[in-house]
Amino acid sequence: MMSLLSPRFDRFVFPTLGMACLILSGFFAAVASVPPAQARQEAVPPQTQPAVGRPIRIVTWNCDALFTTDEVKRRKSDFINMVAEVQPDVILLQEVTSQAVLEAVRDVIGWTKADGSPADAVCSSFNPDHTQEYNSLEVGVISRFPIVEAVEFDTELDNPPSERQVVERQLTIPSRLNPPPNFRGRGFLRVRTSSPDLVLYNVHLKSSRGQFGRQDVNNAIQREYVMGALALDAAAIRVAFPNHDVIIGGDFNVGITDRDKLANSWEVEAARRKGQAYDRTHALLTGLIDGCRFRPLCEGVGETYVKGANRFKGAGAIDNLYVDGPHRDRFRPAKPARSSYGSDHLPVWTEFTPVL
Repeated sequence: MMSLLSPRFDRFVFPTLGMACLILSGFFAAVASVPPAQARQEAVPPQTQPAVGRPIRIVTWNCDALFTTDEVKRRKSDFINMVAEVQPDVILLQEVTSQAVLEAVRDVIGWTKADGSPADAVCSSFNPDHTQEYNSLEVGVISRFPIVEAVEFDTELDNPPSERQVVERQLTIPSRLNPPPNFRGRGFLRVRTSSPDLVLYNVHLKSSRGQFGRQDVNNAIQREYVMGALALDAAAIRVAFPNHDVIIGGDFNVGITDRDKLANSWEVEAARRKGQAYDRTHALLTGLIDGCRFRPLCEGVGETYVKGANRFKGAGAIDNLYVDGPHRDRFRPAKPARSSYGSDHLPVWTEFTPVL
């Protein structure tokens, strides 16, 4: 056995112990030199931020009675200037009269797909006669994104074969609204896009034609029939496509802040006899229909019907946008365009940035 006093012990053990002490002293010195905050940062895994895409803009606009493609050409600068200001990716148009007219709008603004082919455009056909009358006014969607589905909900299934690129379905009105069996009127259009995943509704509801109070109740009832049917479908779409953002837009013909007209309850009969708080159009999207609680985006927009100064002062936007879906809270409050661009309605738009 090696003695503690033997030369071999001195030769082998002491140098080894010395080297170990030197290594340990260097380690503790290095640890001591690291600031506490830095040590904590290195101990916690870095947090990655979610990837986001580019902002996407959606505009709704009642462009005012476009009956022919010649009228589109005459108003070419209106459409070009509107697009230049708002810079939308999807346009919800009201008061076009045919697929041909809608495509003429698309062509004058020059929208194409990545491969150079024309951008997708889909028009309703509530009145297949396409006469130059106000009962022929349709709604349409022009989209930079591919449209993978288009469905028209109508009170009559009467589209001609030439216009059956849009699936036509019967309008289903909530039974609680007590609709008559022979109700006739404009329905609504629903389109679905891919990349991004959107469902877009476009609607043009019954006008009040300047009427108020008890004289307007029948107009309100007709608005409710169509909006109630839309709300039922939107609730089902939210279940069927949970990863899609759902946007409802169009000309509602009742202001979002019109406290004299708006009702928030199913019980309105007594109010209707008085001509006050008689219209549930907006409420049908915000809770009256089960599964349909959309976020309104136009409460701060102000009046959007600009024909006649102060005609609807305080009524707020009759041109509206509502949203629900995974990016619901990423949509910005809507804004009006600076000009009506030859129409009697202001374009109204919103923007959101999707999480990828």
